[in-house]
Amino acid sequence: MRRVESLNMTVSFFKNRLILICLFLLVFFIFGSFNLMPKIYVISDEEVRSSLSGRSSSCLKIIDCPLLPGDILLRNYPTNRTRLYEAIFNPYFTHSAIYYGDGLVIEALGDDPDDSREIQIRGINETDWLNEDMVEWVVIRIKSDKEVIDRMREKAKEIAEDDTQIFGLGKNKHTCSGLIAERLIEEGLVVSEKDEISPDRLFRYAIDHGNAFEIVAFKNN
Repeated sequence: MRRVESLNMTVSFFKNRLILICLFLLVFFIFGSFNLMPKIYVISDEEVRSSLSGRSSSCLKIIDCPLLPGDILLRNYPTNRTRLYEAIFNPYFTHSAIYYGDGLVIEALGDDPDDSREIQIRGINETDWLNEDMVEWVVIRIKSDKEVIDRMREKAKEIAEDDTQIFGLGKNKHTCSGLIAERLIEEGLVVSEKDEISPDRLFRYAIDHGNAFEIVAFKNN
């Protein structure tokens, strides 16, 4: 009887040790993974509301906005493509795009089995930017010469039409906000940041650099 009790205690001891080791490895893996992840700039709901307070919007729906070529579109609109990004980084804005003109938008959409679909130029009517349930968005206008804006949008279009350019971080890869920020940096409108560019960072650019950007329309519940 004592031998059985002793055996049970031994098994229980090693079982508890095994559980602790597994928990330790899990914590180590989680923290290690986060340390390897890029640092993303995020902004709080309160900061967004405060920044938009006192401003007026030129329209209540994006479909009614008089968009101009080069306008930057930001939104807080969860989708299947953005849920992992939201869960890890907890940003305010979940996606961004650039309005090319002629009813077209350019956007880096995310990983797709078909590489050619990861960065697209297509009609805004074909996207979810006009969805009725999208109730938090911002339109940022670049205050610059037409030549500068044309260079930016044409370069973005060139990337969208090049199947070797895909979504992600690294060479020949672009995130939704990185695709836009790269053009802004090339034209000297903003400086490169240490952290990875995010849609939240694009909003911060507009707030901090009123001489270069203007918030022309928004909806914020």
